[in-house]
Amino acid sequence: MKAAFLKYKLIQPKKAISEHKTPHPVFLTTLTADPYVGCKYACPYCYALKEDDSCYIKTNLVGQLSKKLEEIYKTKKTADTLPSIMIGGMTDPYQEAEKEMMVTKRC
Repeated sequence: MKAAFLKYKLIQPKKAISEHKTPHPVFLTTLTADPYVGCKYACPYCYALKEDDSCYIKTNLVGQLSKKLEEIYKTKKTADTLPSIMIGGMTDPYQEAEKEMMVTKRC
């Protein structure tokens, strides 16, 4: 089922990177980052469905990701202790807006 978005909306959430207490069962990561909230597919089971049929673009994700990586590298000393970060695992990371915004690409 496809949904046609009326518009994309730019947002700057205080926290664009999610930290989980236990690793994701498939991707084995405790850090996730989604550049977008919602997508054109509008899957009925998706947590990101919005009533106004908009897709939200996290314009500050790249900066937050950069700060988080600096923080991680300061506290972790060896490569085997560095966590992986899943980017775009919950919503389509390559929205139509990605051509112009390039949030996923810059991550």
